[in-house]
Parts: sequence; structure tokens; C-alpha cells
Amino acid sequence: MRYLLFLFCFLSHDIFAKTITVSADRNGGFSIIQSAINNYMHAAIWHDGSAKETDKSVLINCRFTGNPGFKLGRNHREAQMYLIDCSFSKEVADAPVYQERDRKLQWGQRIYFKNCHRDDQDYAWFADNTALSKKVLSFTKVFGSKW
Repeated sequence: MRYLLFLFCFLSHDIFAKTITVSADRNGGFSIIQSAINNYMHAAIWHDGSAKETDKSVLINCRFTGNPGFKLGRNHREAQMYLIDCSFSKEVADAPVYQERDRKLQWGQRIYFKNCHRDDQDYAWFADNTALSKKVLSFTKVFGSKW
């Protein structure tokens, strides 16, 4: 339970303080955020899912804004991220969620988008690439009795 409280405090701090990371979590995260502001050029979201193949971060109905050219996300370890019904300001860089460092990923690059759009024109890298829905990726279904 301590980790859950830390995660939500951390997310709240980031949103209001406008710091670099919107969703920084080890092993898993679930975020329904109205708006996140990234005032840096670095990644707004990241995920470390190296503990188990099933670990994931799920972001639903999130709005990402920031300085011109800000990058949406990165991972430097195994990651599995789902962005569902998210929107991006026109300032988001035309740069896919990227792997930082040259670590070999045993489960491959697992970054999924569904119904995400940019204010100006959508970029190809966040085109729909999963059939999973919000219903399938609910908090309970993602974490079960883990929290």
C-alpha cells in the first residue's frame, strides 16, 4: 500500500509542480490524469517493467503538453506502456517513445497506443497498434489483488 500512495503523490506532485516525469514507476502503474505538463525536453513518461513480463503502465485519457519539441516517453529497461484515448499538444516531438541506452530487451519494445491524437496533425508512431480497450485495461484487471 505504501507504494500505491507514493505513486499517486508522485503523480500529483508532477502535475502541479510541472516537473519532468508524469508517470515514473517500477513494475507497474495506472494513471488517469486530466493534464500533464512537461517543461523539459526529456521524456514525460517512462516505465521500468523489468521485474516481470506482465508489468505495465496504463495511461488513459491523459493530456500531454510541454515546451516545443518535448519527447513523450522513454525506457532504459524492459517496458510495457499502454496509452489509451490520450491527446498531445502540437509541441510534442515527432519522436517515438525511445529506448535509452543499448540494453537488450528480452521482451522487445512494447509501447501501445489506441485512439491517441495530436492537436495539429497525428504522427505515425502513435497510430493504433493494440485492440485492447479501457475495459480490458482497468485498474483491477491490470493489478488484480496486488494492491
